[in-house]
Amino acid sequence: MSVLSARNYRWLLLCVLISTNLNLYPANAGAPESVPGGVVALALPEDVTRARYHDQDVMLLERAALPGSGAVSTGKIAVVGISIQEAPGQHWVVVQSSAHGSYRVALVIEPKSYPEQRLSIANKRKVNPLAQDLDRIQRESQAMAEQYARFSRPRGSPFPLLMPVQGPISSVWFSPHSEWTTPEPP
Repeated sequence: MSVLSARNYRWLLLCVLISTNLNLYPANAGAPESVPGGVVALALPEDVTRARYHDQDVMLLERAALPGSGAVSTGKIAVVGISIQEAPGQHWVVVQSSAHGSYRVALVIEPKSYPEQRLSIANKRKVNPLAQDLDRIQRESQAMAEQYARFSRPRGSPFPLLMPVQGPISSVWFSPHSEWTTPEPP
């Protein structure tokens, strides 16, 4: 059996570290979850003009077709935030469509328990505010409610840079004239 060179040993160590770290996180880490406190992405038809959950508008995003597929669009995605206090079970997203009118889409929320942490606060005024604090809280809550009432649906996607470009892509990072791709002579 031969002795590993320092370079081969480093490569072996790197490979072992990478392979062990790949299993540290579940495959769906960060994926949308239909649980209290989660976010769900619902696939909807292209003709949907509005979606509401508990009488609140939800964000609608255009789904773009894959480049070269010849398709113009593949529909819309409704991004639904679920309250942490939401009861598990079947709920409904009300969808308005230009072709089919208003209809409901089922959203099944699965139960989930979260780790709990209890806090003790020395300043009891933050737990049970005084009358003057309640007045300030009410004024600030009213100002926030007025701003929330100004909500309007965005035109187009709020993530315009995530859309792919049409045509072949030779490289997303470097151009053929980049100083990093061609070494300079000494």
